[in-house]
Amino acid sequence: MKKLIFIVLVSLSFYSFCQPIRVKGVEIKGSLNRIVHRLENNGCTTLINSRDACILEGFVSGYFSGITITTITNESGYEVSIVFPSCTTWSKLESEYNNIKDILIEKYGNPTKRDDQMLDNAISNNQKLSIIRQQDSSIGCYWNMGEFHIFFHLCYLAERDDYYPLLTYIDNIEFKAKKHEANDDL
Repeated sequence: MKKLIFIVLVSLSFYSFCQPIRVKGVEIKGSLNRIVHRLENNGCTTLINSRDACILEGFVSGYFSGITITTITNESGYEVSIVFPSCTTWSKLESEYNNIKDILIEKYGNPTKRDDQMLDNAISNNQKLSIIRQQDSSIGCYWNMGEFHIFFHLCYLAERDDYYPLLTYIDNIEFKAKKHEANDDL
């Protein structure tokens, strides 16, 4: 009996570790055009579509969001970013961030790494927003899911003086290519 329970637990752990990237229930796999078509069938609207990237908009987890999908080659690795609605106050930004983070934790488990604790020590809401402006998107959580990586961060857009949560999925092909490119640059 103990052996059976152990096998079931290992199987479930392996399954959750190897799940594919999905956005709005659509598996991010195959040609970019096929992915875009499936997302459109699930309520998204395409704003820009090129050979290796597209920008869509639609509701994701109840939030009207922007969605970008980029690829190295048409059927290789993918990076998917979801730009959630902007917030002008700390209380709204914190609420949206925590709501989305809770959904991610429920789906993927606890983050591999958290960089959002530094906000706990800030005294005022303005101080917290200032930290986000200065840290340039490094405040958030990271999950290593084996087949892909998840980055969920608080971002600041200086041109509009807006703050927003940004969720990025990068599959291993894209992640390794970016790492290789960075190594070549350095």
